[in-house]
Amino acid sequence: MPSGESLVRQCMYGQRFFESHFGFRCKTFWLPDTFGYSAQLPQIVRSAGMHYFFTQKLSWNNINKFPNTVFPLPVLPSVFLLRSKVYL
Repeated sequence: MPSGESLVRQCMYGQRFFESHFGFRCKTFWLPDTFGYSAQLPQIVRSAGMHYFFTQKLSWNNINKFPNTVFPLPVLPSVFLLRSKVYL
């Protein structure tokens, strides 16, 4: 499972790259495959200036179907990320 520190570092480097090459910061956090999610993930993503979280991992379970494809992911009281799973 990626640590909170490594996620912060990757967000920082990624936002710097995106801004230097495209002129603006990315608003979407994409974590395609991981063996778990850090409990700090929502706060890290919001602190990095991103509002959306995409993943495909939740759709891989054939037994326990995840009920929603898009839903708000609580970060702090009254602060949410819009979370979506991607079907590949």
